Amino acid sequence: MTGQEVRKLSEQEIKTQIADLRTALFSLRQKSVTDKVEDISQFKKIRHDIARLTTEQTARHRKANPSKHKEAAPEAKVSRSFRAMRAVANPNSKTSLAKKAKAAKPAKVSAKKSRAKAASKSAPKAAKA
Repeated sequence: MTGQEVRKLSEQEIKTQIADLRTALFSLRQKSVTDKVEDISQFKKIRHDIARLTTEQTARHRKANPSKHKEAAPEAKVSRSFRAMRAVANPNSKTSLAKKAKAAKPAKVSAKKSRAKAASKSAPKAAKA
């Protein structure tokens, strides 16, 4: 079944075709479990026909009810890592909580470096000769 043939069908014919094809697909699956199927390509053909019919059905429904199906504005593509996307999707995840904690705490300075800084501040500066 081609797209042109699908467009010529009425709404009721599309519904009956979808129902018939779904039952045919079900029986084909049953047959594949119990017996050997001669033409395996029938699975793909039936699935594609169902997809064509449901696509046309959806297009007609959207055309009849345009207010219910507003077109969303295309969003700018942002390249993100998997962790960043997961943190955005779930604000209570470990990665987002770790980022919040890291942002709240100042960076730790090692004990040696802090003593060296304190010693350099308190020591008098030597006169240059």
